[in-house]
Amino acid sequence: MGSKLIFINMMMKLLSIHIFVLQIKKGNKMKKILLSLTVLSTLMFVACDDSKKDEESGEKKEEKVEVKELSVDTEASYIEWKSWNKNAPEKHFHTGKVKLASGSVSVKGDMIIGGIAKIDIMSIFATDLDSAGASNLVGHLSSADFFAVDSLGAPTFTVMGHENGMIQGELRIAGNTANVEVPAEVTNDENGVTITSGTFTLDMTKYNMPYWAQDKDMTQEHATVLNPEVEYTIHIVAK
Repeated sequence: MGSKLIFINMMMKLLSIHIFVLQIKKGNKMKKILLSLTVLSTLMFVACDDSKKDEESGEKKEEKVEVKELSVDTEASYIEWKSWNKNAPEKHFHTGKVKLASGSVSVKGDMIIGGIAKIDIMSIFATDLDSAGASNLVGHLSSADFFAVDSLGAPTFTVMGHENGMIQGELRIAGNTANVEVPAEVTNDENGVTITSGTFTLDMTKYNMPYWAQDKDMTQEHATVLNPEVEYTIHIVAK
């Protein structure tokens, strides 16, 4: 931009000298003056047009991506899980879902820059059990053997970062906290934000749950010997 103005200034000075010399002469020399004026006008128009484009480009660069502060839709959000017998996973396993009790998400573009979610353990159910079996499962998982909901509260996940398609965070269960990475796709549009994960595995022994701290006969082929590595997938909607 600065070089263009210097060039125009030089052209104006040269034209002034040119006009002064030509004023001494007569005849068709005036045509050259008119031609010089036409060229100068064209150069000034191009320079101004380029300047306007530079300003518009600068305005676009300065545009900021909006940060959205959203609440988790607990009715539309859920976590799927799968656990199995340590010694006979092909014969004894359970699958099911659990809902979120509450949560919030901070989103910038397609990046999750903050958030927290509380898991409603009391909403857990198994898709492979009848109602009586599912009720027993909820009772056992909420007890001191596992999540100790009554004394230690709901499991909580806090977002710490998001990069390379992975959401990093801290998962607190039964009073113990461990770092977790979740592979996730984020969709951000006028309807809100959807976070969908791939399948990932958590080692539940990191949370010092008494069930896995107890001595067990690891040779038995019953569902009482649960594998501490549990598979999860997440589907979260925030608006």
